Amino acid sequence: MDGSAYVGAVVRLTSGLAGTGSVVATVTTDGAGNFYTSSVAGLASGLYTDAAGPGQTPRAMQTQVRSGACNSCHAGSSRIVAD
Repeated sequence: MDGSAYVGAVVRLTSGLAGTGSVVATVTTDGAGNFYTSSVAGLASGLYTDAAGPGQTPRAMQTQVRSGACNSCHAGSSRIVAD
């Protein structure tokens, strides 16, 4: 991976670790590698995320997220890599 934006990666928010539980939202990255949704019920109480490029194995976060401010942690050298 060269660090460029990954267009078409799928990001899922689920109720359980590593994609288990219910899928609450599924979004696809845009031309800049960003994603957006205006409706994520349950985010305040904590959801898990995973991301994968088309046809690839998802990479999962091991902790719950309670905010949609992903860049508050994933900026600079802490970018998420989907392959």
